[in-house]
Amino acid sequence: MTDTRTTAQTPAAAGNAAGAARRHYIFAYGSLADPLRAESIIGRACQATFPEVADGQHVSARVSRFRREASPLAHAVPDPAGTMDGYILGPLTDDELVRLDRYEDAPRFYARDVCWATVDGLPAGLACWIYIGRTVTRTTPGD
Repeated sequence: MTDTRTTAQTPAAAGNAAGAARRHYIFAYGSLADPLRAESIIGRACQATFPEVADGQHVSARVSRFRREASPLAHAVPDPAGTMDGYILGPLTDDELVRLDRYEDAPRFYARDVCWATVDGLPAGLACWIYIGRTVTRTTPGD
């Protein structure tokens, strides 16, 4: 899937107004849902915190229109009737997003797409990125 939305509709738009730094959020559902794994890739703790959600709490989230498959690695696939549970990482800088893309081997094994996450404690939800599995098969990260 290709993101056909305008910049104002992408997950980074929230921090892009008036020259502010762009901020990205990731819906994490596989290995990135492990806070220590994500921290080792990004170089810092990156669990999202929001004033409406207790600080330091792993922020639970759910996305619709995707389902999780695990053959052999966890990956999301589009499914109009699907839902997935996961966690939110962020806010992330452009450079940190590039690090995650490298880890996920995007665009070779995963494509990054926009999704809308329902987040416990945030009535409006959150636009974020999700890594969608591509049809190429690999058996271990980095192959």
